[in-house]
Amino acid sequence: YTRNLVDNGNGKFNLMILCWGEGHGSSIHDHTDSHCFMKILQGNLKESLFEWPEKKGNGEMTKKSERVLRENQCAYIN
Repeated sequence: YTRNLVDNGNGKFNLMILCWGEGHGSSIHDHTDSHCFMKILQGNLKESLFEWPEKKGNGEMTKKSERVLRENQCAYIN
């Protein structure tokens, strides 16, 4: 996917446009100590949330929820 910086918000936030091709995704990651507001400008986005593994390092990831965001929907992640 590509990340396009639109505005660095005087060092207080970043406004970005992220673009994925159909069927592409990102690896499992977190948004530790940051806030993410997003709006789907075109297409759909499937978001899967996972439980933190019980064992650090080699713990198994267990999916706890999944949702599909559609065009013009907004979401928040922390």
